[in-house]
Amino acid sequence: MELKQLGSTDLKISKLGLGIGGILGMKAFNEDQANKVLHEAYNKGINFFDTGSAYSFGNAEVRLGNLIKDVNRDKLVIATKGGTVHVKGNTYKKDYSRKQLTESLELR
Repeated sequence: MELKQLGSTDLKISKLGLGIGGILGMKAFNEDQANKVLHEAYNKGINFFDTGSAYSFGNAEVRLGNLIKDVNRDKLVIATKGGTVHVKGNTYKKDYSRKQLTESLELR
């Protein structure tokens, strides 16, 4: 997989990334299947993963964290978003306050 420099940073990211929302973050996509997809992407050279604290009802970042325990995290680039907060069920709220963004980063 070809890597590109990310802007003026020292980060090198794959030209393709993997989104950890939608079905990969959903419980309908079981843990073994999600693990297989993530590791296949990583083994093919994908090091850029896109997620958000509210993706897949709040499950996507937790699942990504569980799945990357056995790979070299120094080689990963993870983009996340904040401000959309999963409340429960299909309910979300918008909160871009410093307090909420900090809680989102420290959650779990």
